[in-house]
Amino acid sequence: MLKKIFTILLIIFPILYMYQTPILTLTVADVLLIILIPFLLIDMARKKIKISIYKPLGIVVLYIILQTLIIILLSNDSNINSIIFSISRLLLYYTVLTVFTKTYFDIEFGIKIYKKVAIFVCCFLFLQIICEKLFGFYIPGTIPGLPVSEALTEYNEQKSAGNPARLRSLFAEPAHFSTYVSLIFAIDLLKENKINKRIIIYTLGLLLSGSSTGIFMVAIIYAIYFIKNMKSFSKRTIINITVVMALIAIILPMYMQTESFKIFFERTFVNENSSIDGRFENYGMVLEETNTINLIFGRGTFAEIDGYIPALPRIYFYYGIIGMIYFIIRSARNFIKLKGTQFASWLVLFILIFPTELIFGYLIMVYMPFIIKGENERKSGNIDSIEGSTKIIY
Repeated sequence: MLKKIFTILLIIFPILYMYQTPILTLTVADVLLIILIPFLLIDMARKKIKISIYKPLGIVVLYIILQTLIIILLSNDSNINSIIFSISRLLLYYTVLTVFTKTYFDIEFGIKIYKKVAIFVCCFLFLQIICEKLFGFYIPGTIPGLPVSEALTEYNEQKSAGNPARLRSLFAEPAHFSTYVSLIFAIDLLKENKINKRIIIYTLGLLLSGSSTGIFMVAIIYAIYFIKNMKSFSKRTIINITVVMALIAIILPMYMQTESFKIFFERTFVNENSSIDGRFENYGMVLEETNTINLIFGRGTFAEIDGYIPALPRIYFYYGIIGMIYFIIRSARNFIKLKGTQFASWLVLFILIFPTELIFGYLIMVYMPFIIKGENERKSGNIDSIEGSTKIIY
């Protein structure tokens, strides 16, 4: 039972994260996670379960703790309390993933739940679009009466008043929706190795989200799928591909006439501060560091940054040359060693650390379990390999 509870909590963590609690800045997701920890520890003690630690992330946890302690001892920063709280949240996530995932995350059950949740959030987005475009009213993606962040409250009020901001399904941002759906989209398509109804729903959801992240991930994941299977397409696969392309050809021109597309296009390509510029223009900022200690060890997790910087340069900014070298070594190892679900999950995460903050936010709670606990399909005989020529064994 605890395995299923733990698995479900991680899968729906980003949705529960939307809701606030009166306890400091903890969200409903955070509180439920903290409440669950003692039950997991008691269960491990009662059943004499040996703690199975995910060492690669455990090393990161230790480095962050040591680095933070040194910064606290040497710092005179008046904002040190807020910094400690921010780091504590990330350490909570990383520690839970490190200590409990191998024992309590049920990957097969997780994939089943993830597919259902992803289909639901995509269908809810479709419903929001239909209601707004055809009937002129907005369906909020949050439960009425439950407290959410000020930004999300303001967004709901603006949308209800007719503001043309992009729809978000059950998430705080269109990019968060796209990041969430992209993972199961990749796992489902690359593991099953066929285009089915779920894949079509994921595809339409990502495209209609108006998020550059979603649209680019659709292009990248399909490109990987086509290259990998170019020589082995069956007639059914070709028919499914044709159906997908036909749907895109029908829906895309209609979508291009909407206010959401205009907002997406202007944000991505036209505006002076476009989303592409916003995600990549500050990469060079981290290279301006001149302090030798900071260059080697980094400035510390959540050190103040002037502007938006994605996860990849943040690794260097926060953890210095040491952190960057560790990331490069682990990345190379993952590309060589990981198979199946693990590889698909790692591939999507690796792609998304270039434009997003994925590994430093709550969405990491969904991604890491599939990398940590991803079954080795080569040994189980379910799939030969998803990096190379894929062959499903029935």
